[in-house]
Amino acid sequence: MAGMLAERAARARARMEEAGVDVLLLSVGPDLPYLTGYEAMPLERLTMLVLPRDGDATLVVPALEAPRVTERPDVFGLRPWGETEDPVAIVAGLAGAAGRVAIGDHTWARFVLDLQAGTWSAISGPSPREHLSAIAAGGRVYALGGRLGGVDSNLATFEAYTPATGRWEALPPIPEARGGAGLALADGLLVSVGGEGPDNTTIGTVYGYDLAAGSWRKLPDLPTPRHGLAVVGIKGKVYAIGGSPIADLGFSTANEVLDPTP
Repeated sequence: MAGMLAERAARARARMEEAGVDVLLLSVGPDLPYLTGYEAMPLERLTMLVLPRDGDATLVVPALEAPRVTERPDVFGLRPWGETEDPVAIVAGLAGAAGRVAIGDHTWARFVLDLQAGTWSAISGPSPREHLSAIAAGGRVYALGGRLGGVDSNLATFEAYTPATGRWEALPPIPEARGGAGLALADGLLVSVGGEGPDNTTIGTVYGYDLAAGSWRKLPDLPTPRHGLAVVGIKGKVYAIGGSPIADLGFSTANEVLDPTP
């Protein structure tokens, strides 16, 4: 396992070299276990892998969660943080004055990295919820759906954060509440894919939010309904990869693509 993780880290560093990235920061989401073997708890307490292009990687975790981590000194060092410490400052210190930083798209929106100064600042978050989808587009951060607790508490809430004003704005809710969905940008359209619903169901419906028109429209359903999936927009198309086809924990090798063009 350690050898495989080390090889993955080497490939990530090679890609960082190509892209001119000095430090890679990964929080909760599929990339963290891919590079460390550790599945972080979906908590507000910061867990983050700091992977410099040159130098040793460090996994910053809450001290209470540290016993869950399988230590792999050949791959990364472990830095537990206590309740009296500021994990953001720890990460900023490890990142240093990096010229270019890449950060995972599953990172909690309340942690914002000042790329020039190499420091973090805490900002107000969206309406409190978990299992939401988030994406940055057009200079704003969008937070969609999520839930308050169990799958019977899914939300249709849709909000946008504008860094210039430091405020969140309520936007038209998505027509169907969802949690654990994927969200991607494709040619000015925010596309929400899948999710986990009540009564042990997965969601196959897909909706697109037109950033220019400020409205939602229904798109073709996901052929393989699932939640916890990876969704990305590339060259105007949306790719939906993996996830769970059953409620709770499951796995899928499905890789499906949508062209949202009317």
